[in-house]
Amino acid sequence: MRTRSVGSAGLWMVLLLAAATTLHSLCGCEGSRVPEARIRRAPPPVQLVVVTPHSEVIREDFERGFSEWHVRHHGSPVDIRWIARGTPQCVAYVAEAAADSESMSNRLVPDLMFGGGVTEHRLLAEGGLAQALPEPLPPELATPKQLLGVPLVDDNRYWHATALSSFGIMYNKEMIAQRGRALPRTWADLADPAYFGWVAVADPTRSGSNRFCFGLILQRHGWERGWGLILRMAANARVLLPASGDVIRDVASGMCLAGLSVNFSALREIALQGDDRLGFVAPKDATAITPDIITILNYAAAPEVANRFLRYCLSDEGQALWGARGGLSDADADADAEVELGEGAVAQTLFRYPARPAAYQQLAGRLAVADNPFEGKTDFVFDVDREAKQAKIVAPLLLAACGENHLLLQRAWQALIDANLPEQALAELTTPPFDEQTAYELGVRYERGGQEAQALAAEWSAKFKAKYQKVLELAGQ
Repeated sequence: MRTRSVGSAGLWMVLLLAAATTLHSLCGCEGSRVPEARIRRAPPPVQLVVVTPHSEVIREDFERGFSEWHVRHHGSPVDIRWIARGTPQCVAYVAEAAADSESMSNRLVPDLMFGGGVTEHRLLAEGGLAQALPEPLPPELATPKQLLGVPLVDDNRYWHATALSSFGIMYNKEMIAQRGRALPRTWADLADPAYFGWVAVADPTRSGSNRFCFGLILQRHGWERGWGLILRMAANARVLLPASGDVIRDVASGMCLAGLSVNFSALREIALQGDDRLGFVAPKDATAITPDIITILNYAAAPEVANRFLRYCLSDEGQALWGARGGLSDADADADAEVELGEGAVAQTLFRYPARPAAYQQLAGRLAVADNPFEGKTDFVFDVDREAKQAKIVAPLLLAACGENHLLLQRAWQALIDANLPEQALAELTTPPFDEQTAYELGVRYERGGQEAQALAAEWSAKFKAKYQKVLELAGQ
């Protein structure tokens, strides 16, 4: 008698039928079944839509952490839909969503903005796009109202800091040594002719962190000298990069020797590649501790979940995720534990300062950035109101100086270097096209957009083109 072989699919069917028969016999008489009360069905996830400038690493860690926290405290996971943009583009996206234009018909509408500084979140509040917290946060989640003159909480509860950052210079130690340059220690070092062609700068109209660095320079050195340093940095730049992440990439790869960076992005790359290769410095007396802020939007479809996200970020677990080595959010975790990825890379370390002072005691010995900004002292007090005025003008003005005119700027700068920086020609290059007050007034006009903004941009671009051509003449070219 011939027998038929049973294939893998057939074998699985036989096994399933046998299991079903066995289960039926165990259940007893026909019609018996497991009571529905004993069947546990996982609740469907709730959805939260977040617009953010944060990196994929931060997005992944906070989605995982918040969802697990939400299950424990509210019984369901959370599915976060991310809208990732540069900081200025996040603000623009929020405004566009509020306008309810046709362009948003097939796009996500955010519940909150996660990330960015005081200037951006004040714009949201002043534009009527923010939703105030219904009540003050409980004392255990509260943060001070300000730090070194920088506000951490809006007086009307429209926005709230959840972490802190500083700004400075990321540099490639290996490549600097190979080329015989000195390590950068101040903003002015990046304007030195020794760094010609080797500085990484992101387009400040697309990078909030690089624009903020320019604001620090202007406040520390004043409008005239500060603008001169910024222009020389731009002249030293190979090109204006599309985003701050490109600055990190180019410096880490050695394509550039140094660049402007927020501290946590630089420190994470240093952890990945080693502090023997890369370094970071926050220029002494010329940096600021700034908040990373959340605003719940006034048109949020899930305001309650958005409010919970803010509370998670300020909870003990959220503050540990921001600041502890390895992103240790488990209170029972080993303080020295590290999760590794491949070549010894530390996973889930976000290198942020917690926003709650109590976290520095709770996480003692576990913080990725050990110093406590709440105990710091400095003679340099950052003026956020002045920064808001600077933000309106410095980005479009630098784009006019270093966008389509970049090659001509580089030629003029090279000519000055070759001529040993003649005083008259150097002054012509670095003197701003208008005084500080006029700059602020023009920034307000430019911000209105439309044809006036286009006309101003074209006028400024023509001014810089004429300036660089004059510099070439003064330098004998």
